[in-house]
Amino acid sequence: MKKGHFLNELLEKHHIPSAYNALWYDFNNTLVYKAEVTKTSHISVQKWIAFPTFLRPDINDALFKTKKSVQKFQDSFGIIIPPNCTHIGEYLNEHFSKSSRSPILKKMKRLESCFNIRYRVYYGEISMETYTQIMDKTQTMLARRFKQRNDNTFVLNQWNRYKTLFFPLINEKKASLFVIYNDDTPIQVSINFHYQKTFFAYIPAYDIDYAAFGLGNTAVYKQLEWCIQNHYAYLDMGNGDYEYKKRWCNYQYQLETHIHYKPNNVLNLLWANKELTRIKTTNILKTLIHSTFYQKMKYQVLAKPSANEELPYEHYTIENLTGTDAINSDTLQPMDLKQITNFQALKKPLYDFLYNTKDHINAVRVYKIVNETDAYLIKGTTSIQKVVFNKKHNGSHA
Repeated sequence: MKKGHFLNELLEKHHIPSAYNALWYDFNNTLVYKAEVTKTSHISVQKWIAFPTFLRPDINDALFKTKKSVQKFQDSFGIIIPPNCTHIGEYLNEHFSKSSRSPILKKMKRLESCFNIRYRVYYGEISMETYTQIMDKTQTMLARRFKQRNDNTFVLNQWNRYKTLFFPLINEKKASLFVIYNDDTPIQVSINFHYQKTFFAYIPAYDIDYAAFGLGNTAVYKQLEWCIQNHYAYLDMGNGDYEYKKRWCNYQYQLETHIHYKPNNVLNLLWANKELTRIKTTNILKTLIHSTFYQKMKYQVLAKPSANEELPYEHYTIENLTGTDAINSDTLQPMDLKQITNFQALKKPLYDFLYNTKDHINAVRVYKIVNETDAYLIKGTTSIQKVVFNKKHNGSHA
């Protein structure tokens, strides 16, 4: 028996198992893959998990019979790109109402007006130095995000493998990095696979301090824009029941497990039935695990400390000041913005201030209030805000 992960074979190796003669897009009947010669196989039983049903297979019936089973709780999402679509504005107008597309565009414009934003696609060529810098930053962003969620991800568990995997694939145009930079610092990264005219947005990561700016939606906007410009047929966002995927997608599909077996031996049928029973049992267990009662118990038993426990602060308070509340300038110590960028705790209130005031970061000044403990002043073009941190244990800071 041969077991494998269909999507990994497809995306990482551009290999289609011998059980499949051809693949079509299920949504428009376009041929994606066709075997050059009639395939043979010495393997009696094949089991492939994670077959995406946006593809419709032509299975090698001359060699195999097939049993299929849906993988429960693997709902997946994608964007079918209309062949006559020439600009992302056409998709936005067709897919979103005015009230639902307005916040997406507003946050993207706000991001670009508050920071020195640039977008970069690495596809076909990237240096090892640049690649390493981006991947290391991506790992940091993922770790912070999943710590914030009190959750984990298989991506971080296999990070060294992915870091080794993607560099040659990018240079071979089998993968890409989409990066949103603030100056020279990546604040959002999407690591993607490419197969034919299918774009797989595989690993997204963003800096949680920029949460107010909706980086996830801006990333999808830029990826879809690139796909339209490069005549792609489909942008896949993969499985995971995230709100932004539901917002952007115009197509949902399932992942299936396929068990192919040669019918000339009763043992092959027994193996196939055994694997099918295993899958059905797994689906039952998944149903129990996803039950409301189980999730509630899991949260109570496995609840973790605050996601920001690496910071010396429990939380902070914000006070909006007016001219009459102005603090004596003799008590203010100017802070270098580079120093603030390194002072992790101050980044989020500063960036939230920028979002609310629409100020550019270069027009904002930040001060340490020297006669108060852990108190700072953020001064924009028209607004002033006082930020006071409450310590939860001793720690050094800027």
